[in-house]
Amino acid sequence: MVDYIAVFRSDLEAADPALRKISDAAAGIPLGPGKWSPKETLGHLIDSASVNHERFLRAVQSDDLVMPGYDQDAWVAVQQYGSVAWRDLVDLWLRWNLHVHHVLSNMPHEQRFRARNRHSLDVIAFRDVSPDKPTTLDYLMSDYVVHLEHHLTQILGEGWAFAGGNVTPPAGKRVLQTDRLELREMTAGDLPFVAEMVGDAETMRFYPHRFTPLEARRWHDRQLNRYARDGHGLWLVVDRATGQRVGQVGLASQEVDGAREPEIGWLIHRRFWRRGFATEAGRGVRDHAFGSMGLERVISLIRPVNEPSQGVARKVGMEVEREADFHGYRHLVFAVRRN
Repeated sequence: MVDYIAVFRSDLEAADPALRKISDAAAGIPLGPGKWSPKETLGHLIDSASVNHERFLRAVQSDDLVMPGYDQDAWVAVQQYGSVAWRDLVDLWLRWNLHVHHVLSNMPHEQRFRARNRHSLDVIAFRDVSPDKPTTLDYLMSDYVVHLEHHLTQILGEGWAFAGGNVTPPAGKRVLQTDRLELREMTAGDLPFVAEMVGDAETMRFYPHRFTPLEARRWHDRQLNRYARDGHGLWLVVDRATGQRVGQVGLASQEVDGAREPEIGWLIHRRFWRRGFATEAGRGVRDHAFGSMGLERVISLIRPVNEPSQGVARKVGMEVEREADFHGYRHLVFAVRRN
C-alpha cells in the first residue's frame, strides 16, 4: 500500500527546487487563456493548505465531515497573488505544507479511519465521494495530496515528481513474448514511465480522469500486489527491437456482477498508438491465459464510448456478451472462450 503521507513529503522535496527555478516574470504569465498564472495557482494551493488544515483539525472534534466549501477564484482574485514576489509565495507554500504534513503525520489512527456517514465530500473533495457513501478523514487527507499534485503538474509539467528517478534497477520477471513485444512484471524502476502514461490526458481519455503522481503510485502498487496475490496483473509491455516501454497489458481479476472474472486489459501510451501493439499484446495474453494458465474464458470491460478498445477486443477474438456496471460506469462485457 502506498504511504501517501510519505509521498506528500517527497512531493514537497521535489517541487520546491523546481518551483524556485521559475523566474518571477514567468510565474506571472497565465498558463493558458482564462487560466491562472503559476503565482495564482500556487496562491490557490496556499489557500487550500489553510482551509484544509482547519478541516483536518475540526474533523478530530466532530463525528461527521460536513464542512463548507469556498469560492476559489474569488479568494485568488481578492488576494492579488499576481502582485506577490514568486519567491515569497514559494516560501509560504512550502512552510504551510510542511506544517500540514506534520499534522497528517500525527493524526490519531482512530480519527483517520473511522467511518463518517455524514459528509460534504461530494462538494468539497477534489475526487468527490457520493453523499450516500460513508467516507473517512483518511480519504480527505489523501485527496488533499492528490489535489496538490494536480496543480503542481499544471505549473511544472508531467514527470516533475519523478525527475530524480534515473537509476535503472533489474527488470521484472518475463511473462511472455510475441513477435515484437515482451511482457514482464513491473518493478520500481518502471514507475516514472507508468506515471507519465497514466498522467497523460489523451492516453487516459476514456478513464474518469488522468492520474496525479500519487494516483500513479497507487496504480503501480496495485499491479505489484496483484502479482503477489493472484500471480498475474497488468504487465509492462516493452518493444523488443528498441527496449522502449510502450504500455501495460495483462490479466486482472475483476468482480463483475458479483462474480470474479479474468479480464484482459490494455493501455498503450499515446506515443505508441496505431502500431498494433495493443492487439498483439492482447492476443499474447489471451493465448497465455488459455495455454499456460488453463483458463476457459476471459473478458474485457470496455465503455461504450471507447470505440478504439472495442476494435482491439474484436481483433483479439472477443464478442459482446452483455452489459454491466463497473466502477460507476456502464461497460460492455466482451468475452472469448478457449477453442
